[in-house]
Amino acid sequence: MTLHQINCFYVMMQTLHYTETARRLFISQPALSYSIKTLEDELGVPLFKRQGKDIVCTEYAKAYLPYAEVALHSLDEGLMKLRQMQIPETTVSIGYIHSLSYHFLPSVIQAFQDDFGAEKINFSFCQDSTNELLGKLASGELDVAFGPECKEEGIICDPIFRQEIYLIVPIWHPLACFDSVSLFSLSGEKFVLIQSQSNLRQVISQAFLQAGFVPNIAFESGDCDSIAASVASNLGIALMPKIAALESYPLAALHLDEPLFRDICCLWSSSAPLKHTAAIFRDFVVSNGRKITGPCSSAESSAPEPPSPE
Repeated sequence: MTLHQINCFYVMMQTLHYTETARRLFISQPALSYSIKTLEDELGVPLFKRQGKDIVCTEYAKAYLPYAEVALHSLDEGLMKLRQMQIPETTVSIGYIHSLSYHFLPSVIQAFQDDFGAEKINFSFCQDSTNELLGKLASGELDVAFGPECKEEGIICDPIFRQEIYLIVPIWHPLACFDSVSLFSLSGEKFVLIQSQSNLRQVISQAFLQAGFVPNIAFESGDCDSIAASVASNLGIALMPKIAALESYPLAALHLDEPLFRDICCLWSSSAPLKHTAAIFRDFVVSNGRKITGPCSSAESSAPEPPSPE
């Protein structure tokens, strides 16, 4: 029994189609048929059978599938471990949520390299959702991550700055001429909001609750880029941090009369000590983050001063 045979079986269980499976595996259909037949002979049971024009899996295949998945997953983990071992000690793996790529991450990296020298420490980057970043921290795939405050077990969370949430409207919207608006005054508007499971949505929902109204939600999206595009298409207005995509559309970003913020933190796993270079970078960000992220936690020039993190 070989890894190739198990992989052929696993993909075949997903497609139940010889031609499609062969295409995905970049092998010929006869080679695939031979691998499946050889595996069946070694196991002593049929795994697939024809039912009219269709291919169906047998009860033996269903029983064997979880064990094949465990084997393949274990091999993938081993491969990831070897790749991590090949990353030099001078490389720091950083994860971050999308909105931090606008000002925060470039500012922090530039400030760090100015202090320590660009040639001494390299970086690898991973942009993902908060939940995915936490999983990658726990698995050791990332050294540190930057995202909203969390209370996940096994994750250390150190606040860096407060990220302002803006009202985003098309430039032709009647509100676009104002510097700031009251959230309560928006009760008659349609909103395009981030999906409900995100940390950003929790912050926004709490603001609506305090404003005393339930928003009229036109639709929800999984990322801020598509929200910006939707607002530019006049499908509604939005509450979100500033991101680079806003500059690509005819949009205006307004402050709220009672500014809305969320805490952005440096996150790392407590299960294992950070390697030396990652610890240097983390300590630098935790110590200096508030001084070098001013443009992130407020508007570029005229935002009200955000309160200090508690």
